[in-house]
Amino acid sequence: MRSLNILLLIVFSITTFAQQKKEYICPPCSFDCHNLVFDGPGQCTVCSMELLNKANINEGLSYTHIYLEDVCDIVEQNPNVLLLDVRTVGEFSGETSDLGYLTNAINIPIQELEDRMMELDNFKEDEIIVYCSISMRSPRASKSLAENGFTNIKNMLGGMTTWNSASTEKLPCKMSLLGKN
Repeated sequence: MRSLNILLLIVFSITTFAQQKKEYICPPCSFDCHNLVFDGPGQCTVCSMELLNKANINEGLSYTHIYLEDVCDIVEQNPNVLLLDVRTVGEFSGETSDLGYLTNAINIPIQELEDRMMELDNFKEDEIIVYCSISMRSPRASKSLAENGFTNIKNMLGGMTTWNSASTEKLPCKMSLLGKN
């Protein structure tokens, strides 16, 4: 009987340990690494972006990561959501990039965000979707906004690169929200 109890304890311990093991994934980006799974936190070995807990992509954050599909629902439910593009003026205007922008977006480049934060003061409690080209700058901008008292920040994973490559089946608002210069 004692051997059976020990065996059950070992099986229970192994099962519990396996359930507690977290898997981490790379956020969507312009590289094909978002399907890779990692054993622990850190940076993606392909694109160097911060890995996300697969079971809870928002673990430990002061803002929320959202997928492209979520943007359509959010904009439909809240047409006054602030869309904040943190790419350079050239990227936003189409001068240096042909990715386009989200209709009605405000452009404040990440390099200027700290100095121009007061321009957004009226939006501190409003819903804000932050995006860039591939999600490397927008998480930093989202964190900065949270540190400055903004309370409802959503970071669009994948940025405009992923937006442009998504199918309209996956992203029904793709064309209606896409602005091109």
